[in-house]
Amino acid sequence: MSGDLAGFTIGITADRRADEQADLLRRRGAEVRHAAVMTCRRLLSADDLARTTSLVLDDPPDVFIANTAIGIRAWLAAAEAVGIERALREVLADTVVLARGPKSAVALRQLGIEPSTIAPTERLAAVSEFAMAIAPPGAHVVLQLDGGGEGPELDRLRANGYRVTTIGTYEWAPPDDPDAVVRLLHQATEGAVDALTFTCSPAVQHLVALADAHGLGDALRDPRNGIVMACVGPVTADAALAAGLPSIVFPNPGRIGLMIRTLADALALLSRVERAS
Repeated sequence: MSGDLAGFTIGITADRRADEQADLLRRRGAEVRHAAVMTCRRLLSADDLARTTSLVLDDPPDVFIANTAIGIRAWLAAAEAVGIERALREVLADTVVLARGPKSAVALRQLGIEPSTIAPTERLAAVSEFAMAIAPPGAHVVLQLDGGGEGPELDRLRANGYRVTTIGTYEWAPPDDPDAVVRLLHQATEGAVDALTFTCSPAVQHLVALADAHGLGDALRDPRNGIVMACVGPVTADAALAAGLPSIVFPNPGRIGLMIRTLADALALLSRVERAS
């Protein structure tokens, strides 16, 4: 097959949107191998989420922090299922809405909600800082959580005197097929895979933890293996760097399509260097 990724084998670690990635990679000629290193599971029942949403309607927030696209869409869908979506949209229309990054901003706009600010760094810490700069202690902040649940930014907001309501719609869990992940790790560390793609920080952390547990961590981190680690954006790249992974590439802002383009450029450069040496 022709294409700028022809001759390369790419390992996909994502659970969500893995088919989209695979299709984009195959269109560029790549061979694709997939093993989801974690699964994305619903956290709250529709009734529980509706009750939490009712609390937000009864106590409208001063600031809403939109963290992830999947979480925003799930929240609005749950509100729609119980007939309170319109009320929620009206409340958010009168709220300062802060988006952690472009993907959450796009999800908001698709739902008819215009964010007041989009964090250029795509980091939750930057959004929290902005929330504290524009709202005084005692203000009500609604924070839509990612799949990792409550974290240090929530603690920081509360420690600084903010009333925080959290909206959690999903959680990250261990992979359904850990053996498939171990097979992908063996393929990557034995030279059968040229690159791995990561679309969130927990995917990096789960993969590295599994590699360490199976004695493959050092090989995965060894830059001599030549594995390119393609991350969807700077936050995921930070996790890869912290885990000691080599050859990290990422686009900014983060997008799956841009990640694949960045990966193709990196592999093309690597091929030229190898031919010249």
